[in-house]
Amino acid sequence: MNTLARLTLAWLLVAGAAQAQLPSADELAMAVRATAVQARQAGLALQEGALWRIALHHRTPLVAAHVQGICHLGYSAYTPGRDYRWLFPTLTPALRARWMAGVVHHELAHCAEQADATSGADPPAGSAGLQGPRQQEVLADLAFALHVDAAHDDDGAALVGQLAHLRTVFAAQDPSHDTAAALRCYLQQRGQFRPAGAWLAQLQAWRQRCGPVD
Repeated sequence: MNTLARLTLAWLLVAGAAQAQLPSADELAMAVRATAVQARQAGLALQEGALWRIALHHRTPLVAAHVQGICHLGYSAYTPGRDYRWLFPTLTPALRARWMAGVVHHELAHCAEQADATSGADPPAGSAGLQGPRQQEVLADLAFALHVDAAHDDDGAALVGQLAHLRTVFAAQDPSHDTAAALRCYLQQRGQFRPAGAWLAQLQAWRQRCGPVD
């Protein structure tokens, strides 16, 4: 990507944050479809809409929970007292679709970790101290990063950098989601560290690499 293209992308990211809007039903459905491979690897079926009342109650746009092999995804456009439009930058259509799919991968990662915790399997070696709320968000944001940066291109790196920036901006009011250090670690090592294994195992390996941020 040349200098002009980089500047254009940077402007789109900044403008997108300023003009952000919540996703449409079609955007959300497309993003859910983009998680099909990872859901199968985690042994999960993803169902949308079942938890929208819980999302509304917690005043959050998206919430996910694992129940008997199903990852229930709830979405509410109504978040009284809190404005979450920043989480859904406008961007260009292609980049917005990539971002939205990354957000749903974030939620699926929560389900996958919940399912793994109830499976009775031994935790990965070296994972002690990586199970608190903030570390759960680190794993989920690394799922976002791995998806949006799957092509290892400049656009993917810019989207991960944008999320790191947003996590920093909102860190004081939402410290459990302050994953910026882990995302920056990902950006520094994305061309060097390529863990093997299934999707959740890769996320856990990345968290062991970049997650001890507390």
